[in-house]
Amino acid sequence: MYYLSFQTFFIFSLLNSAISGLLNYKPAGVYNIENNTVTEYLGIPYAKPPTGKLRFMPPEEIDELKENKTFEAKYPAATCPQFIPPNIFPYNFSGFSVWYPPRNISEDCLQLNLWQPEKTTGGVIVMIHGGAYYSLSASLDIFNGSVLAAVARSVVVTINYRIGALGFARWKDGKNITGNMGLLDQQMALKWINQNIHLFGGKKDKVTLIGEHAGSSSAVAHLFAEGSKNFFSKIITASGTLENIWATQPNEYIENSTVLLAKNLSCADKTDVLSCLQNISDPMAFVNSSNIVRRQMGLSFGFPFAITQHDGKFFKTNISDMSIDKDMKKNFSIMLGDTGNEGSFFLYNYFGKFGCTINFTNVEDPSHQCLINNTAFENITQIITNVLGKDEEWRKKLQDQYGYNKDSNEDKVKNRNMLSKIMSDILFDCGLKRFAEQIVNTTSSKVYYYIYNYTFSSNPWPKWMGAVHASSMEAVFGYPYRYPQLYSSALIEKDKNISSYIMKIYGNFSSGTTLYSELYEYNRTSKNVGVLDSMLTGPFPKYYINDSYTQKCDLFSPYILKPKINETISKK
Repeated sequence: MYYLSFQTFFIFSLLNSAISGLLNYKPAGVYNIENNTVTEYLGIPYAKPPTGKLRFMPPEEIDELKENKTFEAKYPAATCPQFIPPNIFPYNFSGFSVWYPPRNISEDCLQLNLWQPEKTTGGVIVMIHGGAYYSLSASLDIFNGSVLAAVARSVVVTINYRIGALGFARWKDGKNITGNMGLLDQQMALKWINQNIHLFGGKKDKVTLIGEHAGSSSAVAHLFAEGSKNFFSKIITASGTLENIWATQPNEYIENSTVLLAKNLSCADKTDVLSCLQNISDPMAFVNSSNIVRRQMGLSFGFPFAITQHDGKFFKTNISDMSIDKDMKKNFSIMLGDTGNEGSFFLYNYFGKFGCTINFTNVEDPSHQCLINNTAFENITQIITNVLGKDEEWRKKLQDQYGYNKDSNEDKVKNRNMLSKIMSDILFDCGLKRFAEQIVNTTSSKVYYYIYNYTFSSNPWPKWMGAVHASSMEAVFGYPYRYPQLYSSALIEKDKNISSYIMKIYGNFSSGTTLYSELYEYNRTSKNVGVLDSMLTGPFPKYYINDSYTQKCDLFSPYILKPKINETISKK
């Protein structure tokens, strides 16, 4: 059963699964896809297993294959330790389950998957998966790079890295556990790609990092890491930069989370805490303990284990002290963007108890359309105010800025849409805007700004949610080509065309060939944001919108907002 095509034999034809691979890597197979031939390599290790004494340590380089040894690159990269929900209602709702990785969980997961097209421009697209720093995998089915490789004519690589506490814990003052191990894993993978990608038809000077959510903010982090800067030349972000409220945390916040973790694992009071943690045999113990920590920390818009702002290894200095003009990689190009309605999913996720509910057996059920009455609106904006550490005056400004008037006739739909926009701005849009402004005002790097605003006919979510968080990945990885049965027969060709168009944008950007007209350059004089929606394949001219975030985003200054650290929680 092949990772590429276990449900898609009618699209891809397996030509030969026993071809000897380059560098003694034997591929999983060779496939005909969209007038191209793609060779698939799965589960290639790029670092030593981070187990035993290497747990919580920076990754170590793997030994090279000897000439007489062959690696069977036939099995998907193992899923790093994480919680995967059971296949029962409501967890089996397709909007959730598409994000569940394979259940081949192992701490020995520092591996990558690679797709090599026969017809290639030499471009290389490296996907860093998201998942809030604690979930997902390079082997997630939606990240299968076969179609993207064929259409973009670029080598596609998806990389694993340590996640959760195993990848982002930090002990007090960085003693023994420095933090950002997951970023160092990514850096090691990029080094492997830099050294080997020419053997797979890629050019090391045409490497583009792409990512979604935490993978996107991770990609941006490499712009500020001396050890990474020579391993890529371009970035495409999707819903994440270091400016976002959830993307990084102060050292003390991560250290506080790690103390709680160690207490839950009965290691906090040991003389040698690191040794105690390294001797825990079941890596899932860290996952279970991290879930407890998340509950103990209460509601915030961040995560207990995330990018540490200053670890001394990946970031040589505190990123809050770094400047775009002095500390960031020079001479790169970047496509920045997110989806048209980022906040809708998080409105449901955070505030379901206030009436924002979904009937997963009938998502268009009129009684479950996240209709927010005035009382709920007031309560939710109060919670947002508290989480951000603001006062009542600020809350009133927030409500006024987004058009709320408690004295007017109650409009539950308008309230919902206002809150969705507020969540979009807080979690994504304003940080993205700020980062774009910093780049164009202080560097000569090329910046392209986009909004992904297309919903496929397979969309499982209620229509009011629009282009939800992470929905662009369906287009980027050619999902309509792999699973056409999930789409409307009347709309499948349009869905395919939209996906193809976007894959070609990624391929052209990576290879350096001509860009499409909807990607207007964002610079000091032209604040243009290209819209990627149904108009892409229509008869009318492509269009863009002028940036419109500035006034509302002033409310959320400074842009790197962090939840307050509970000074007493680690002392209990």
